[in-house]
Amino acid sequence: MKTPTLLRFCAVGMLSLSGVMCPAALSLSAGAETLPAWRSPHPLDLERKAPVALLPFPCELAWGKQTDCVASSPGIAACAFSGGSTLWALKEIFPGIRVVKGEPGKGISSVRLNGKLATGSEGYVLRTWPDRFELEAATEAGLFYGLQTLRQLVLGKNDQGQEVLASAEIRDMPAFPHRGFLLDVGRNFMPIDTLKKHIDLMSRFKINLFHWHLTDSPSWRVECKSFPRLNDPQFQVKGRDPGAFYTYDEIRDLIAYARKRHVMVVPELDMPGHSDYFKKAFGFPMESPQGMDVLEKLLDEFCREIPREMCPWLHIGTDECHVPNPVKFAKRMAGKVVSLGRRPMQWKPGLPVADGAVAQLWNDEGISVIPSREKGAYIDSTAGYINVLDPTVMVRKQFFRQMCGQERGDDKALGGIVCLWNDVRADNPEQIERQNPMWPGIMTFAERSWKGSSIDATFYKGVLPPRDSEAFQAFELFEQRLEKLGIGLGRPFPYWPQCGVSWRVTDPVPVKDGSKVEAMRRLIVSGELSPLTKQADGGYLALKTRVDPCGIFAKESPGVTVWCRTELESPADGIQYVVIGFDAPARSNRRCSGIPRNGEWSSFGSRIWVNGQEIKGPNWQMPGSRGYRENTWFRPPNELPFTDEEFWWTREPVAIPVKKGTNMIVIENPFTVPQQNWTVTFIPVRKSGDKWVSALP
Repeated sequence: MKTPTLLRFCAVGMLSLSGVMCPAALSLSAGAETLPAWRSPHPLDLERKAPVALLPFPCELAWGKQTDCVASSPGIAACAFSGGSTLWALKEIFPGIRVVKGEPGKGISSVRLNGKLATGSEGYVLRTWPDRFELEAATEAGLFYGLQTLRQLVLGKNDQGQEVLASAEIRDMPAFPHRGFLLDVGRNFMPIDTLKKHIDLMSRFKINLFHWHLTDSPSWRVECKSFPRLNDPQFQVKGRDPGAFYTYDEIRDLIAYARKRHVMVVPELDMPGHSDYFKKAFGFPMESPQGMDVLEKLLDEFCREIPREMCPWLHIGTDECHVPNPVKFAKRMAGKVVSLGRRPMQWKPGLPVADGAVAQLWNDEGISVIPSREKGAYIDSTAGYINVLDPTVMVRKQFFRQMCGQERGDDKALGGIVCLWNDVRADNPEQIERQNPMWPGIMTFAERSWKGSSIDATFYKGVLPPRDSEAFQAFELFEQRLEKLGIGLGRPFPYWPQCGVSWRVTDPVPVKDGSKVEAMRRLIVSGELSPLTKQADGGYLALKTRVDPCGIFAKESPGVTVWCRTELESPADGIQYVVIGFDAPARSNRRCSGIPRNGEWSSFGSRIWVNGQEIKGPNWQMPGSRGYRENTWFRPPNELPFTDEEFWWTREPVAIPVKKGTNMIVIENPFTVPQQNWTVTFIPVRKSGDKWVSALP
């Protein structure tokens, strides 16, 4: 059968419904009406006219005249360079470039340091033409970040195989000085080469801090000369890479690699919690007098091996633990770090943050930390973890957040760190990238931490803004940039633009009222519109999320069901591929309704109809398994690696039959237990090379 190309999703909510009152879309966005409208940090017309995808989008930009015959221009052949150590980055972007000394001649590009340039320590000024460019900055970091933007301005190659640029004039600088990514290697070890690949890509999007969580309950991942027993597999968790650790040579090598890319590495030696291996190895806990003596010796050794210039900050953890001497412990360990010439960091909430330490803020269950109330310096990690949120909620929340509760950073509000914790055992590092929205999350965080935001609008994480608002249009444009750059990374990228999908949704109906449920089902599947009273947008429809509850029915309780309807236009009879999904587990604690039984779409009775015909679910490899209603930390299920069929974003898209013209899609989705992620995912996709990309216009 011929595969049709998806033209558009009809905005069903725009139809005139006789006798039906259509509530304003804003009514689905709890709290939105009480705040000023969210505004883009840059004019959206600059994005609409953009010949390339830029991320983060520059602070100030003017597009030049794009010639119609760039392929016949000379291309970038030579560059006058006075930028010091960033020469390697220039040659990485333009492998065939010829570097010359002195002032640039006619048609010659230039890269130079200019200490008088008022763009801060990481800003730059960049001017480009199809055949040359001029880049200047006050610092090496500024030059490096200018080169990353230059990389994104490459349109392609001309007939001579030389790079051709989009014409633009850019003046750019970050809103926050520290923009970081945390990766947990204490629970699942990752080779140095894998970490280098991550740092390469992080730096391309101007992330400048790598938070290296080196120790956790399974293992101490740092070479230990003073106490070799810490590296002994017998004291570590079996199945969690026992005996795997980083030598000091490897640690120094990774830090040097990151510094070359203007990324500061912040190692974390977590104490006194997350340290089961420690008590097994020594017979006493970290918070005991003997334990604190050992920790001081470990800090002495680490700082002796890793000099201050390589590691100016050192994180000591201090979260998720209750000890009899919290103030004494935190003060002693932070004081030891200071005595070794480092700036300490601590989690908050956790043990009391010592004077002079940087607090890293996070939200524990039932405890919310308000950044604006902090008295000392802090890093904001309160926006949610990559390993907890589904890809769509993660991207929406990061895009609409206001970091640190203010528009720009200062001496107190230092910036933010987005975190990925690998609680469940993984078979390999790529499994972690694939089953978590790692790169969509990092890239969206990179956009917001570089650009800042005038207000916090994270209430849009569950329900998108009104379609005619600037907020909606900005997010729609961002999704397009995100996908275009994401699919070129060469890494797993579980995200598809989805603003083009519009739904009508019913009010919840109690499932115990069987006759009403059956009547509603017949009414809606037959094409009657009147019960569909709410409008919502997005290929990912949040009814009520499990974590940080949000969505259309964020206050609803289990025991109800709803119906959602959209329309799909097809130019011919055939099939359309769609990413379809409902519940999915958090990668931290496995809570989820589990893999459905064969022929079903979910474990709670979700159903799908296309043009009135019900479409049955697939046959699963592990039908009816992997359902957990409680947290699985420190229990056997956390030692079972996830399979790809547990996540809607790692499964193969579903082929659904469509006819020429308008196709009616109806989805019924019950809400049965509190642990359920009550969501609907329905995103049309198409194959592009070896990747699935959005098929929405």
